[in-house]
Amino acid sequence: MRRVTVLMPVHNGMPYLPEAVKSMLSQTYRDFILLAIDDASSDGSLDYLRGLRDNRIQVESSAQHLGLARVLNLGLDLCRTEYVARMDGDDISHRKRLEWQIEFMDAHPACGMSGTWLRTFGIRQHRGLLRYPCAASELRVAQLFASPIAHATLILRKGTFDRSGLRYDPAFSRTEDFDLCTRATPHFEVLNLPRCTYYYRRHPGCVTVSNEDEMRRQVREIVRRQLVALDIIPSDGELDLHCRTCLGRGARTGEELAAARAWWCRLREGLPGRPAYDPRAVRRVLGRQWFLFCRNSASLGAPAWKTYRALRKDLAGGSTITEKGMFCAAVASHRLRKGADAGKSAGLVSVILPVHNGRPLLPDALQSILRQTHRNLEVIVVDDGSTDGSGEWVAQREDARIRLVRMETPSGVAGALNAGLAAARGEWVARMDADDISLPRRLEKQVSYLRQHPEVVALGTRVRYFGGPAGMTDLRPVTAPVCMAYLAFGTPFVHPTVMMRRRALTDGGLRYRADYTRSEDYDLWIRLAAMGRLANLPEVLLRYRLHAQSVTTQHGPDMAAQQRSIMSDVLRRRGVAFTEGELDLLYGVVRCERSAEAREMRDAGALLARLVREERADPDAFREAAAVAWLRYSANNGNFGLASWRMYREAGLQTDVPGARRQEMVFMASCLWHQCRGRGGAAGGYP
Repeated sequence: MRRVTVLMPVHNGMPYLPEAVKSMLSQTYRDFILLAIDDASSDGSLDYLRGLRDNRIQVESSAQHLGLARVLNLGLDLCRTEYVARMDGDDISHRKRLEWQIEFMDAHPACGMSGTWLRTFGIRQHRGLLRYPCAASELRVAQLFASPIAHATLILRKGTFDRSGLRYDPAFSRTEDFDLCTRATPHFEVLNLPRCTYYYRRHPGCVTVSNEDEMRRQVREIVRRQLVALDIIPSDGELDLHCRTCLGRGARTGEELAAARAWWCRLREGLPGRPAYDPRAVRRVLGRQWFLFCRNSASLGAPAWKTYRALRKDLAGGSTITEKGMFCAAVASHRLRKGADAGKSAGLVSVILPVHNGRPLLPDALQSILRQTHRNLEVIVVDDGSTDGSGEWVAQREDARIRLVRMETPSGVAGALNAGLAAARGEWVARMDADDISLPRRLEKQVSYLRQHPEVVALGTRVRYFGGPAGMTDLRPVTAPVCMAYLAFGTPFVHPTVMMRRRALTDGGLRYRADYTRSEDYDLWIRLAAMGRLANLPEVLLRYRLHAQSVTTQHGPDMAAQQRSIMSDVLRRRGVAFTEGELDLLYGVVRCERSAEAREMRDAGALLARLVREERADPDAFREAAAVAWLRYSANNGNFGLASWRMYREAGLQTDVPGARRQEMVFMASCLWHQCRGRGGAAGGYP
């Protein structure tokens, strides 16, 4: 009989599941069963699990979505081994994890369950090694603030667990581990192995990132329950300050700092007199939590540091020298930023972020703006009739830079953006979508460029896509003349990257037009071009998410019809003669559509070359714009093998725009791959 069951709940985990399973099957300890329970996945996870060929894998499934707590209870009921270990379907275990943990449990027979340290990866701001307390006395105090064990690293002694009558409580759907730990400590010893055995992936879909509101409510309930049991009754304000540490928050005002200090003093005096609470452990843990609270209050400047020092002697074990240095640096940085922002009479950036039922991805998008190096900004979140709690979540944010505009009923992107423009007060207006991520220096670099180029009224940036082809970068024109000429081939911008001069919009009386519901940006750029120049920064300053719910994916046909109509008007105003068939062919180039036959690609290149020859107004810029459009289109048509490469070169439309050489290399690799696969030159009769 095997000694260990590894319990892995799975719900729509295909993007990361193979890597998680591989990390378990590669363990140095071999005597285990991997019990994978699929919780009504709809992305093929169950088929993948059933297709695995390893006698250690056992697969169970539920036709209805049960939630994590119920799935774990089901798994515990099915397990018949001495130990049960946890594993998530989106993380990675060290290859010696089970070996180390079983040795640890065997050496500590009084321990009913234990965890380990872990390292986080994924979302950039959450990377790092998390060291959980190891002594049982410290764990007991630490669980007054949060779960002292990393849930995914848990291993438990099944017999001890069953005799104690313990199971997960589904009422705590986001904090089932925290709740379980507080109920387990009275029954047996709970420990942590002081070793990193696990790699925890942070991503927008993980529970810790995507369910913050519900998690906050449940944490408050668990903390209150513990404090009341110790006869320490907190007020609502004290409980709120206490739980801020649990959730990585700090004080917002000096008054809250003073109130927090009084509450920590009350805990320091009350806990050591309680049974099973070691005074030295109380001082160490409270000291650590006090440091974290004050560090998260660094935006208040010097008062945060002074308040921390006021209790430093009474609460030992607060921080390392490095952490204190980083705390001081954060205080100094916030003081400098406040002084700089107070001295600015202009330079405010109004970031307009419309959202309609975008709650799962909104936190990352909003956080990426609030973490910008350009601090003088306001974020106008327009809740366009959401029914998933997006507006309520934004309303609870504790940042004065966030302004919420509510639309009672959905008005579409154009209507939401116009509501944001009406509320904007900044010198510049920047766009942002609720499912993308802006890189930290995006606004800083755009403001710097616009200050140096007063003739430019709208400025975009390059983007890198994620959620689709890995690392794909979008090629766009850069200089103002080429961007202006590119309007004949579609929008030169990726909409959520754009920053505009608000004065140009107000002077021209410009707003998004509601009748262009799927191409409102293309229509606005054409009208805005009459007020000044358009340009792009050649740097990638935004990560653009590709997913099935995006506007581009959901409304492709409507968008295509509107863009085709706008492009037709632009070409006619430039005096370009074309037939309807040529317009269809040209629109296929603009949309980077894959041609069904090689002949279509050849004809598209010939059409672009003809338009370039006939251009009279600005031939150099128009040629460069056509070359960018041709390369973008060609890069998606490598399916004809080396014939695709020959057609691309024979059109005579090569470009030196930044990023073109890399795009050509990717295109060439695609052509070679299709050629080697025997697909090159198969259709269309290209000679």
